[in-house]
Amino acid sequence: MIDTAVENIIYDKRAKNLRYKSDKRGFQQTRWEDLTAKERDYWRARVQQWDQDKDEFRPKKEKA
Repeated sequence: MIDTAVENIIYDKRAKNLRYKSDKRGFQQTRWEDLTAKERDYWRARVQQWDQDKDEFRPKKEKA
């Protein structure tokens, strides 16, 4: 199991990028460090969900 602090660091950069793409007005008004822990966790969860969806819907390569 990954430590939660390490897990947060893993997803932080991608969560910041997703937040920028999805919420440009909010991104300009509030820095990442100023968000509440609940808001940061929300964006990290969005990244994790996106990864799961990507893996689920990725076409499976047929074995030759």
